[in-house]
Amino acid sequence: MNDEVNPLIPTVWEAAVLGVGAVAVLLVMAALVLVLSTKSFSPGVRIALVVLAFAAPVAGPLVGIVLALLERRKARRPNSVSP
Repeated sequence: MNDEVNPLIPTVWEAAVLGVGAVAVLLVMAALVLVLSTKSFSPGVRIALVVLAFAAPVAGPLVGIVLALLERRKARRPNSVSP
């Protein structure tokens, strides 16, 4: 029996790192789509959130996604008039 590790088959560690990298790329892509399609953001805010998404690999896209979703919810909510 040969107990050597096959170098062609990825180890669990390599698969986990690949998975984390794929999740980070998907988060950046989702943040870019949401931030750039939110019309109520000013250009400066859009640029800042895009830079943040690339500068902080996981936290930046999460902040961009949360802010874009909150802004969209605020834009959809009808303005209530107080009596």
